[in-house]
Amino acid sequence: MPLQAPRTLPPGNRPYSLDIVVSGGLTASQTQLIQSGADRWRRAILSAVPPYVLNGTSTEGMIVTVGAAPLGEGVEGKTDGPDYRPMSLGWFPVAATITFNAAIIGQLEISGQLHYVAEHEIAHALGFGSDLWVWKDLVTQDPAGPLFNGPDAMAEYGQLRGSGRTQVPIENQGGPGVANIHWRDSIFGDELMSSYEPNTALSRITLASLSDLGYVIDPTAADVYALPRANELELRINPPEAFMQRQSHDAQWARTPGRVLPEQPIKPPN
Repeated sequence: MPLQAPRTLPPGNRPYSLDIVVSGGLTASQTQLIQSGADRWRRAILSAVPPYVLNGTSTEGMIVTVGAAPLGEGVEGKTDGPDYRPMSLGWFPVAATITFNAAIIGQLEISGQLHYVAEHEIAHALGFGSDLWVWKDLVTQDPAGPLFNGPDAMAEYGQLRGSGRTQVPIENQGGPGVANIHWRDSIFGDELMSSYEPNTALSRITLASLSDLGYVIDPTAADVYALPRANELELRINPPEAFMQRQSHDAQWARTPGRVLPEQPIKPPN
């Protein structure tokens, strides 16, 4: 059955901590929009993950450093990491750095996309489409393209399709910045974690995929979402130039790999 979760913290658990550290290059309004993207995940993740001390700071969530800097023509931004807790602590991400192109971030703000791009990239920092999918055996290789086999996401996808539990199609087109790390755009359209902008709707499928990674999730944090009809997808894939410019994260977003951090004997705070 589809993912069920309490609206309040499970007994004995503390809230998940998602700390946004601004490194520079952002205006106050841009910082606010990025924080609003982070707020979606603060509402959706109900419980802390195992604590870890990073550079002298203990966190029961994640520290994401965000800023803007010159990155070259045509590059929207780049994400470094995430770095992960050791296997004994569930491999949950503990830190990442997101850098927007200083030459483009103003356009993202004016177009209304900055909030959603930040929300999308923070989801990747949390582990969506990361090494965790492979490490936790959540990807099935299929001749038609890779499929996500986490049981919670499968249940939500089956609910949308009006079928039983069904593996979720992963993007099989494009280069390393898009293929294998997003939902398949030709099926999911404007779902937040599909591979092409604009993508704005945070679905229960995406939230359930984080549950499959081990997070405690509130599925009621999702947006209202339905799979798009064929004609809507055709418009998205081949839009009139004046209506929409289809933008691929493959060309626009650079990613560098993270690392698994060493074991530490960490005690949770009192």
